[in-house]
Amino acid sequence: GVQAQVNYTWSKCIDYGGSPLGSLNGGNSPTSWSNPFDRSIDRGLCYFSVGNTFRANTLIALPFSGNRFVEGWQVTGILTANGGLPFTVSTGFDRVCNGCGGRPNYVSGCKVDVGRVSQWYDPNCFSLQDAGTLGNLGRNTVIGPTQTNVDMALLKDTRISEGTRMQFRAEVFNVLNHANFALPAASVFTASGRNATAGQITSTTTTARQIQFGLKFIF
Repeated sequence: GVQAQVNYTWSKCIDYGGSPLGSLNGGNSPTSWSNPFDRSIDRGLCYFSVGNTFRANTLIALPFSGNRFVEGWQVTGILTANGGLPFTVSTGFDRVCNGCGGRPNYVSGCKVDVGRVSQWYDPNCFSLQDAGTLGNLGRNTVIGPTQTNVDMALLKDTRISEGTRMQFRAEVFNVLNHANFALPAASVFTASGRNATAGQITSTTTTARQIQFGLKFIF
């Protein structure tokens, strides 16, 4: 009466900026090479590289018996937990004069990770590179927030005849009402100075708790 499945993946993907088929990069990475004649400058984590991924799901048939009103109850759940996606901290405006904003310089010894919604990374760890030059910061060097979600459902199968039954479903998505945050603002500078929103997270990637009910006629 119980079935479950658990899987865990530990992985790391490195490329030069050509991961997705038919395009250069994902939305959380630069859209052009810093120097197309020396692509090693852009060697870094793939835009979809997630270090840790955990999945668990279960279906439990509750051991009630006696009549059609107490039989057929099931509980199911899915837990998903992912590490954060990498992203590239950018200068924020065209400093290199090659059509892209480029990346700033990293301040040696500075602790980049902060981990708060109001400041995911420390923008003071980066300095503006000289005009016409490339900064020394690598591509996709900062990891975004983790993602966690739990969905659950209560099911009730009621047999009508030998080949037909009615199924009641009460489903709850994001049952813990857990907020999964999007990537922070990646631009550290503007043409007039530092970007006041650098490192701040202003949106989420999943919806709040949702509940739905349904009836299925199965034949």
